[in-house]
Amino acid sequence: MKRTVIICLTVMCLANFPLVAQDNSQDIPTPTPAYVGGFFKNYAFALKANTLGLGVDFMTALHPNIKLRLGCNYAGFINLKINKEFEGTSIDGEKRDVPVHIDKINLDFLNGNLLIDIFPWRKAGFHITAGLYIGKTYLPANGTASEPFALEDYVIRPDANGNFKATLQLGNIFKPYFGIGFGRTIPKSRVGFKFDIGIIYQGPYDITSDNMDGKYLFGETTKFVDEEGVPKILTEIWPMISFSLICRIK
Repeated sequence: MKRTVIICLTVMCLANFPLVAQDNSQDIPTPTPAYVGGFFKNYAFALKANTLGLGVDFMTALHPNIKLRLGCNYAGFINLKINKEFEGTSIDGEKRDVPVHIDKINLDFLNGNLLIDIFPWRKAGFHITAGLYIGKTYLPANGTASEPFALEDYVIRPDANGNFKATLQLGNIFKPYFGIGFGRTIPKSRVGFKFDIGIIYQGPYDITSDNMDGKYLFGETTKFVDEEGVPKILTEIWPMISFSLICRIK
């Protein structure tokens, strides 16, 4: 009788403690890769060099396929001594060339950017980018000329010593951007690289100067084509090439 009881108790114990261990690995969720993260799940910081100067970007995820970039670009630290001569146009009643000498051009570029990167394929670094650059882009210049001359639609009158200053403003404050790129906005590892190429439509340029006193005497240039026959819209586009070093924060 005792032997029967012992056998029954042993069978009951074995039933409660299975010999084969259960696999509970399926209960542990697989972490989502950082570069795929959802709305504000991951962040990154970038240092960049592009055709608007040097800058920084802060990036975050809006969707596994959509990333947001907020940043700024600056190039006001560059001065170009070009010593360049070109031909202006006389304003004394006849159309003849006037030698104009440009001594120096300063770059005064300060722009912020609000950009959206769209990744058609989550596992690939190719992306399409659209957004805005915000700010003014100036090219202040110093020069000399022997007499007043016309530049585009404007008349520049040098001072008694033949010196003048003029500033070329390249486009509007709000400038739409469209481009493509290669590399992840939120990298897989802690550090990544990114390359972008595109165009900024900056709009028509304008010239300001303390030595300027009105419109060109022979009338304004044509609306769509300049004097060389080049479509003016080409002068309203700024090419963008950008390289970024990215550090993922989270």
